[in-house]
Amino acid sequence: MSKKTPKNKPKRASQRKTRPHQQPEPAQLRAIERLLEAKDFSKAIERAKQLVQRFPDHSGAWALLVEALRDGQGAQFAAVAASDWAERRPQSLVAQEHLLAHAMEGGYLLLADRVAEQVRALGGGQGLTHFPLSDEIKTTLYTAIDGTRVDGEAMVQFDRARLYMNGFAFSKALRYLEGLDLTSARNNQITCLFHLERIDEALALALESWRRDDENLYALGWIASLRLYQGDVDGASGLCTRLAMMTARRVDEALPQLIALLLLDQPEAAWEAYQRAVEAPWWEGIQELTTTIMTHLGACAAARSGELKQARRLWREIEQASPSFRLAVPNLLAATDAESLLPAALEMHNALPVGRLNALRAQAQAGQSKQAEQNLWGISASNAYLRALAINGDESLRQVVSLLLMHRLQQHDKAAAEVLRELVRLPIGTQNERFSVLKALRDAGQVGEDELVEFWDGDTLRALKLFEMEVHREPTDSGLPDALDDLLDEAHEHYNEYQFEACESKLQSILASFPNHPQTLLMLASIRHIARRRAEAEQLLRQIIEANPDYLLARCNLARALIMRGDLEAASDLLEGQRKQHRIHILDLIQLHGTLAMLESARGEDEVADSQLNLIESFIEDDHEADRLEEARRLVKRVKAKREGFFGRALRSLVRR
Repeated sequence: MSKKTPKNKPKRASQRKTRPHQQPEPAQLRAIERLLEAKDFSKAIERAKQLVQRFPDHSGAWALLVEALRDGQGAQFAAVAASDWAERRPQSLVAQEHLLAHAMEGGYLLLADRVAEQVRALGGGQGLTHFPLSDEIKTTLYTAIDGTRVDGEAMVQFDRARLYMNGFAFSKALRYLEGLDLTSARNNQITCLFHLERIDEALALALESWRRDDENLYALGWIASLRLYQGDVDGASGLCTRLAMMTARRVDEALPQLIALLLLDQPEAAWEAYQRAVEAPWWEGIQELTTTIMTHLGACAAARSGELKQARRLWREIEQASPSFRLAVPNLLAATDAESLLPAALEMHNALPVGRLNALRAQAQAGQSKQAEQNLWGISASNAYLRALAINGDESLRQVVSLLLMHRLQQHDKAAAEVLRELVRLPIGTQNERFSVLKALRDAGQVGEDELVEFWDGDTLRALKLFEMEVHREPTDSGLPDALDDLLDEAHEHYNEYQFEACESKLQSILASFPNHPQTLLMLASIRHIARRRAEAEQLLRQIIEANPDYLLARCNLARALIMRGDLEAASDLLEGQRKQHRIHILDLIQLHGTLAMLESARGEDEVADSQLNLIESFIEDDHEADRLEEARRLVKRVKAKREGFFGRALRSLVRR
């Protein structure tokens, strides 16, 4: 038998290539069906996409993908898949029927009319009573905003583009829009180019569209937003007057107008523009979702203008008419008792390029965290634009913006630092998130050691003085042998039960072996203080400090005694350098900054004293810590009353009358 050479050796069939007659195994289809039944839509979408990629002509795979997208992401994303399927299989009745259903649901009437014709040609469509469209309806749909008649084929193409745009398939949408000599087509190209991150092209096209038609608010709104995106704040702001005075001719012009005015800090103008839109003749004819979005933007403009009653009314209308609209309920709840509000106006897909966000989401789901980070850092939006999104965005958008700004801060971007300093002054996010931003600013050298920084504490704007410390809650070691450590615990129990004689007896037993043990001496000093033997208490505190110079609690207790006595210089000397510790227990932090607050209050620096107390409050996590803070507040009030003296108290009394 002759030996075969590699050249004439039979080739094995590739397992990856799919022949036309091949189709998925029934088990593969059933697996996706089970995922749909279990409502695991993300996995169902992923599996269905893989199946369609391998078997692009199999109707069952396509139908499952359309179903998974509809249930998992929404009808507009399912419509994109249905359109791709129908384009792939023009002679498939099932594919054309799916596209027809989605075209009708989405309001793409001319596209639906064209697809209905194909469905009938393939032997279906017996129940299609609305198609073909009447000549009267077609005449209306073929008429542009300026009254001119548009070619029917162009309008069908425009409908396809709208379908893809609404499903965020902007590359495909752009393919259908290019070459259409329609104002609406050029407007939509601007949106597509933005989401594809072709920002310069989007701005150039918006400017060209505005030159053609200086009443085109769609183009003008995008010009303002795109200039802000690029960091041209003056150029964007210069358009505010024109944006504010114009009335939209239709809803697709009103949306960019309201968004641009909100981004440019012009809520009053946005509120007036919304009110004009409601009175416009086209208002009653717009789709329910569009009405909801417009009403929501109007409510956000009203809230930011101080018209909370009007904002609440509009959000209640949305809640009743469109309960699935995500942003209305949290805004309504936030506005219930608020005197002012920065509502969540925009979602991620309204504000940042969707193409990049989709890639970022896919990388995150695939566990490619490093690639996802690099993708996020690649967003080119200016700091001014990010600031506007932080003020107007929903929680998810604000988190992305915060990550971007914090990354830029680490890259020594001073403009990003200025934006972050402003944002911590606003009721955005949680108090802990705002404090984390302050700490990042301090770590980046953007906040001085003794600088007072304004900070929104949840109720009001306060001044804080930052420090560089890691706060922990780990148990502290007494440094005693186990037997004496147990004795110290028993002494603590006696102390808390006010059994001071029993407590002191155990403390003296410990001191017999460890005469300078700081915790033991501190408890004994506290007993002496309670018994009004204050000289002895101070002597014990000095003994602790002499033997244990780093024992912070003794320094704070002695400093408090000196402050109450009026010896501020000696108290200051005791606390010198203590705030520079890099790691501190939470109870030590409360003692230290409570004492510093007393010292500042005794000097007449009430604002600085408040900043110390506010700083403590930002770390409080449980009732015990809260009690210690309240004790510090009481001591500060005592110091302030002592400073003001009799005449100050009498004056306050007169004012209260």
